[in-house]
Amino acid sequence: MGDHLARKHDIRRLEEDPDTLKLLIGQCAIREEDARILYMVHVEQHDQYYIADTLGMSVQNMRKRYTVALKKLHALAQIRHLIR
Repeated sequence: MGDHLARKHDIRRLEEDPDTLKLLIGQCAIREEDARILYMVHVEQHDQYYIADTLGMSVQNMRKRYTVALKKLHALAQIRHLIR
């Protein structure tokens, strides 16, 4: 499994506790719009097309920003020992 998929699966496990996930997203050192992308994907469970349209960006740009934000969120979760 690729690094991106492993990170995504680790964060998906955190979805079982939405309060912790919301707290992590709020504490992550990312732009507010990138935090909104993470929130919409992992808490609100929206698809990439809806998110891109809502935020007024291309799907490709949303995917890139999501990938970078996911790396930062995953690193923060590892530091906090919430995931492996």
